[in-house]
Amino acid sequence: MIEDLVGEQFGNYRLVRLLEHTAFADLYLGEHLHLRTEAVIKVFHRTPGGLEALLSGLRRVALLKHPNIVRVLEFGVQGEAPFLVLDQRGSDSVRRRYPGGTVLPLEQVVVYARQSAAALQYAHEQGMLYGSIEPEHLLIGQGERVWLRDFSTAMFATRRAANQEQTDRGQESQEERDCSYMAPEQIQGHPCPASDQYALATVVYEWLSGRCPFHGSAREVLAQQMAAAPPSLHTSNSMLPREVAAVIQTALAFDPQRRFPSMSAFAEALLRASRPPENNHPALPTAMPGQLLPQTAAMATSPARKRVSTFVGVILFVCLTLVIGGAGSLLYALRVLPGTTHSASGTRAKAPLATLSPQTIYQQATSGKPFIDDALDQPGKSTWKEAQSSCTFQAGAYHVVSDIGLQRVCLSGAGDFSNFALQVQIIASKAVDGYGGIAFRANSDASQFYDFSINGAKQYTISLSTNDLSRPLENGTLPDTILAVSTIAVIARESDFYFYANGLYITSLHDTTLSAGALGFFVGGSGNNIEAVFSHVRIWK
Repeated sequence: MIEDLVGEQFGNYRLVRLLEHTAFADLYLGEHLHLRTEAVIKVFHRTPGGLEALLSGLRRVALLKHPNIVRVLEFGVQGEAPFLVLDQRGSDSVRRRYPGGTVLPLEQVVVYARQSAAALQYAHEQGMLYGSIEPEHLLIGQGERVWLRDFSTAMFATRRAANQEQTDRGQESQEERDCSYMAPEQIQGHPCPASDQYALATVVYEWLSGRCPFHGSAREVLAQQMAAAPPSLHTSNSMLPREVAAVIQTALAFDPQRRFPSMSAFAEALLRASRPPENNHPALPTAMPGQLLPQTAAMATSPARKRVSTFVGVILFVCLTLVIGGAGSLLYALRVLPGTTHSASGTRAKAPLATLSPQTIYQQATSGKPFIDDALDQPGKSTWKEAQSSCTFQAGAYHVVSDIGLQRVCLSGAGDFSNFALQVQIIASKAVDGYGGIAFRANSDASQFYDFSINGAKQYTISLSTNDLSRPLENGTLPDTILAVSTIAVIARESDFYFYANGLYITSLHDTTLSAGALGFFVGGSGNNIEAVFSHVRIWK
């Protein structure tokens, strides 16, 4: 029988109503006694292993701080009942949002999977496993931000797996679902970091096909997992790229050693596999200042055809030069032939970026170890500066706020950059009436800079600002395939700029006004108190 604690006080919160009952804890909506703010109160009514063991584990859980892990606001003991106060208001579980059998678009799955993997990677680096990844334990909030439920859920994962004899029919159904996401080694009582990868890959499999790779009773699921490889995703969803199916198959390998070496590696492989083949992207030409680099089907000429047409043009040019100017002009012509770029030493220089596809530029620019890898969670460790109430660190993230009708730029103290790649996660935004994003090549007082920013309606703008006057270089709407923006990126190479959202190419332009400057975050627009919140910025040189 469920004990009704509505009306009771836990810490600074009074319990308002029961939200959820689980085998080990009850979740209540709570209201702060003085601030009148709401939070979720998790009250534990079972303590396997004893109260002290539970308290020790919960203390570790309370220290975890990551933008994709539900934040613990308070931790205490009421009588003999430990409880957590959780900041998970306004969120809904993935299972409730997308009932069983729902198939999600690949682009959306990649966004969700990468956020989940980032949280798990952080937890693994803190020496903790989650051990219970499933749609019920993934939450979706504003802006399609994904959270892992607090790690106290994970503390009982192996105990639930071990208890297969359930007399209650509802409990039996719950146990069957839990086992469907568990790795074979975890079922055998030997969980490891790769077990979380297996579980997340199972969730991704379900998102892309509408079903888990194995089905049946709890015992049947265990037997199938231990006896056979999962059916290929491509057999149940033939529209998926085979590369995506191969990535999931690797993450679902029976042997943990055959999976990806980390959660980050799994997420990166999934992102790469989800992108269109490089040969489907046109090469990028040059453009006049402020002009959008055109993208037309005619530009997607095959390399062989380009070589032939270039060769014919060269021959005609040389013949005309011989007729008009003689051998001396021929020597000059050979120095300026198209495609014969030379370095000062006379050897052929590296091909310009304009000959590469946008996704190749992104892959090359963001590969390798970043020059700066900043979680943006603590002022003492960050290269970003604080400035009164406009540029602040709050709740493990960096907040930028502007007054009505004004722009605000919060600069990094990492120095000036000319050529760079910057990618940052936008974890929340109130920029519905304005824009929030990246500022680059800014001078020291941010009186001139470029910015690439987005708003809540999935519109983007690229502007050049000088003395608080903003000149738009391009405006547009993000593709329909981007359901919610989680990251934005800018790549600058001399006077050519490339712009991305969620790792997907958006647009490019050429402008020579500013050659170098500082990097920062930007908000602006006509609304009042426009705010954007940033997390985990990475910069490559």
